[in-house]
Amino acid sequence: MEMIRFKHENKSAVILFLGFLTCVLILQVTPVTAYWDGDGGDCRDYHGITFMDCSHDGNPGISIDGIANETAWDAGMNNSRTVPAASMNESTYFFLTYINLTILRDDTWVYLLMKWNDSNIGHIQDEIDICWNINMDNFTAYFAGGMNTTGEEQRVDTWGWNKLNYDNGSIHPGKDQCFGTNGWYDRADENQDIDTGYIMLNEGGVDYYQVEMRRKLITNDEYDVQFTHDGLYELNFAVIDDMGHEDHAVSWNYAVNFQGLPGSKKVPGPFMLALGVTLGSIGIACLRTRKGIIGKSS
Repeated sequence: MEMIRFKHENKSAVILFLGFLTCVLILQVTPVTAYWDGDGGDCRDYHGITFMDCSHDGNPGISIDGIANETAWDAGMNNSRTVPAASMNESTYFFLTYINLTILRDDTWVYLLMKWNDSNIGHIQDEIDICWNINMDNFTAYFAGGMNTTGEEQRVDTWGWNKLNYDNGSIHPGKDQCFGTNGWYDRADENQDIDTGYIMLNEGGVDYYQVEMRRKLITNDEYDVQFTHDGLYELNFAVIDDMGHEDHAVSWNYAVNFQGLPGSKKVPGPFMLALGVTLGSIGIACLRTRKGIIGKSS
């Protein structure tokens, strides 16, 4: 009986081992060519949303030159995130990159520091874009019909940096463009108020772009995201590396927590709201009781 049981268990172990070996062989001979499928699904169903904080420095003294040698960045890096981005399944030229992201602000500007590995030595059409949700329902990184939103008057603000023919260390205006229900709005209708500076680094034989970017918290431009209230602001990223269209890499969704914004109206939490109602009710009851006592005494 023990021999039969041993043989059965031994057979099961052999089957499990062969199954594992088969999986390993399949992975070895099947090229991994994609990180996301572009199947029209909501990327939040796969990854959820990654949250991060925006650091505050009242006087960061940041020069937009790409060097990032200010101490404010050192403090802001406590809230940094590494953002993976990859191109679509079966794209002509697959690549994967990682963006080291830091966001901080003072009382006028929001600053972004982004550093990512360059996957191609061509440096012909290298670019990074940040999509900020203005008011789109179900904001995601995948737009099935191209760069357009699904609801009327819903918009997404895009900030961009492009190397173009700018030399290493160049400081130049970035791209500021919004898209909505019918696609991209004309850039000529928008204020171009993105400042950028970049340097190219080589670490361990790998080229990296490092870009500093800034924009005012409030621009009063209807095509811009406005940082007017405390809370979460959704965004995602695209990296173009000598290619465009579906060959660019995208990230999943992130949400940045802004707190203490100038002029932000504080919304009372449920506890404070309940406490206020309770105290108000007690006050009214006391007044009524006092009136009753005064009425009887008179």
